[in-house]
Amino acid sequence: MKREIIKAKGKFVGCDPEFGYEAIFKNGKKVESFEYPKFQGSGIIGYDHCQRVIELRPKPGKPLLVTAEIGLSIIATEKLFKKLNPKIHKFVMISGGFGSPSTGGHVHFDKCDDRQKIINVLNKWEDMKYLECEPGRKQRVEVAGYGRSRQYRDDHPKSIEWRTPSSWLSDPRWAYCMLTLVYSTYFNVDKFDEALDKSYKAHLKYIKSVLSPREWRLFFPYYNMWNGYRLKGLKLPKEVSTEKWIEFLKKIPKGYYSKARIIIEKYLKDCEYDIEF
Repeated sequence: MKREIIKAKGKFVGCDPEFGYEAIFKNGKKVESFEYPKFQGSGIIGYDHCQRVIELRPKPGKPLLVTAEIGLSIIATEKLFKKLNPKIHKFVMISGGFGSPSTGGHVHFDKCDDRQKIINVLNKWEDMKYLECEPGRKQRVEVAGYGRSRQYRDDHPKSIEWRTPSSWLSDPRWAYCMLTLVYSTYFNVDKFDEALDKSYKAHLKYIKSVLSPREWRLFFPYYNMWNGYRLKGLKLPKEVSTEKWIEFLKKIPKGYYSKARIIIEKYLKDCEYDIEF
């Protein structure tokens, strides 16, 4: 029997994840002074906290498009720092709750009639302790006092920002899972809620019903691993791997990749930078 695929037209997810960074010379010493790329203040790639973190602000869209924008932004950032500073041997990017300030992985969802239900069901999902797998979670909450449970901000005319998650940029599959999770609440928040109460298997079955087969194949293995980490009390990796992002970008549909590339290349051109992907 062909499975039912639930559709929700016109719904998008957005985000503004951050990562800390440091540059290292070939002799292993950290680079304390280097030239910063001149990103636009409110652009797709930018800075926060006096240039101590990079903040990514992809255009809202479906999870795979947003994930592709993030990946190309990460790759472009590393390339630009190295291009402007040839002595840099390694550009280290750190996600999770590490650093000062600790980095956020905020997700934005559309305002709609079910927005309070969406908030309630995300809180219920949070209670399952997936976010405990974030590297640096304890530091983020207890030391920084930032990203505590059930934090939302309603200061935009079109969207609400979920501010509890830390940065999930270390692995593209993690980023895709996080965005897909929030996106899937749009389709039928009551069924999402019911599935969470029922079992992990029911939870997966619901998410599978809102994804295409290709989207599901990208989602399931990592989310299942994430669940295993949750049950064992393990932490996900903190260092952002550009190699993983490059491999992931090869697996997504070309339409999403091409659209994301156009968006990022236009932004870089507006910043007067030319980067080859």
